[in-house]
Amino acid sequence: MAGIFRAYDLRGKLGETLTPKIMENIGKAVGTLYKRVMVGADLRYSSPEMKGSFISGFKTTGSDLFIGPEGSAGLVWYSAHIKNAVCAYITASHLNSEWNGLKLHHGTGVSATPDEIRRLEAVYNQGDFQTGESHIENIDFSQKYCDIMTEEFKAKCDPVIDFGGGAASKHIPDIWRKVANNPKFLFEKTDPYLKVRDPEPNEHTLTELRKMVQGKDIGMGYDGDGDRVTFFDETGQRVLPENIVILLSKDIHKPKIVVNVECSNVIKDYLPDAKIYTVPVGHGFVTPACMNHKADFGVESSGHFVVGKYFYFDDAVIASLAAADELEGKLSNFTKKLPKYYYEQVNFRVPDEEKEDLMIKIKEKMEQDYEVNTMDGVKVILDDAWVLIRQSLTEAKVRLTIEAETKDRLENLKKQFSELIQ
Repeated sequence: MAGIFRAYDLRGKLGETLTPKIMENIGKAVGTLYKRVMVGADLRYSSPEMKGSFISGFKTTGSDLFIGPEGSAGLVWYSAHIKNAVCAYITASHLNSEWNGLKLHHGTGVSATPDEIRRLEAVYNQGDFQTGESHIENIDFSQKYCDIMTEEFKAKCDPVIDFGGGAASKHIPDIWRKVANNPKFLFEKTDPYLKVRDPEPNEHTLTELRKMVQGKDIGMGYDGDGDRVTFFDETGQRVLPENIVILLSKDIHKPKIVVNVECSNVIKDYLPDAKIYTVPVGHGFVTPACMNHKADFGVESSGHFVVGKYFYFDDAVIASLAAADELEGKLSNFTKKLPKYYYEQVNFRVPDEEKEDLMIKIKEKMEQDYEVNTMDGVKVILDDAWVLIRQSLTEAKVRLTIEAETKDRLENLKKQFSELIQ
């Protein structure tokens, strides 16, 4: 069981740290901790069995259970329509098919906090589960969600969408067919083994999308569970999520925007009148901050978006539809107006048990040479650049993020600060 309970969710390798029996007991723990829960699952091959095991455990606790459909389209949004319900989403997000797990969200859209995950782990380990006969009800709001999307948006451009065979391949292609006049699709057919491409969407994994978008207007690729999206312009160049937020903000006076510490300075520099709120990495921070500040947008550099006009849920589908609705012509026609920075993230594999000690050493070293911000990791602000080193709370890695005004400056900083991690 070591390591399955992470800071914001649960993730385990099938047959090793995650088995049907383990998921059954997780269901019992969730039913003990929460009185009303809606369960759904992504479309990977192990999810039906894991969902069944979760239900088998949960239904013995006496708590109310609402069984939602597979696929992530609006899944968290569903729980908002069930009073006081928590959404339990069986997924391993962007990890490959050897993994599965569980995400928990409240009906407000806010994900479970690290403290809640720790309480769930304690209940699981103690094994003193609540018992009783549960009320069980099947629900499916997917058509209502799709209807809202198709009524709200109308693409003014020609998009190319890569569904990656993941959770977004259910329902979302039908939305795009109704919203856009000439959409082009990649990997629309569901692939339970996620072999058509890596479920982590970035410029290295979305190679087919980068080819197909050539000469079109905008490209978008979803991750394995459909809650993140990566954008490309018509040349195949990745476009920062922050630039998409600027696109969506262009008609809003003094927008309120929540960003995390990894985000580019482009929003601050291009929208000087915007009110910007900075939070640690994780939509568990972004979403409540958007609610607290009544923000227009929330964004993470990983491709999570909150579009406050519609609701304060982390929803990549809405962000991508809104971008296609707002964009007229080719994406680079807009992005070429923005300040140009050089931005890169480099991940280093570091065992979970070594990450904390490594970060302590890095902090001590960097504090000797720089004034640092330790909101989340260790961040150095320079005259022409910034550098952030932080440990992942969900994976065995430490990430180096750099933004600089020139390519040479970025490369020099990357070499310099990589030596602290390796």
